[in-house]
Amino acid sequence: MNLANKITMARMMLIPLFILFFAEYPAWLIERSAFFEYIQAYGRYWALAIFILASATDKLDAMSPEDTTRLRIWVNC
Repeated sequence: MNLANKITMARMMLIPLFILFFAEYPAWLIERSAFFEYIQAYGRYWALAIFILASATDKLDAMSPEDTTRLRIWVNC
């Protein structure tokens, strides 16, 4: 597995985190959990930071001069 594939896999692993922080949660869940209360208050900022990080890794991946693999072709379509 080369560096470009590792960067792509890391970017794919950021997707569930983005969804966790960007999603809207019901009021009963927010009232019962301090974690979801925090996410409700600051989740959009964390989602923005994750999106910027994923975008930066996408640019870094596009700049790498390594050979093109099937995974890279499929993900970067």
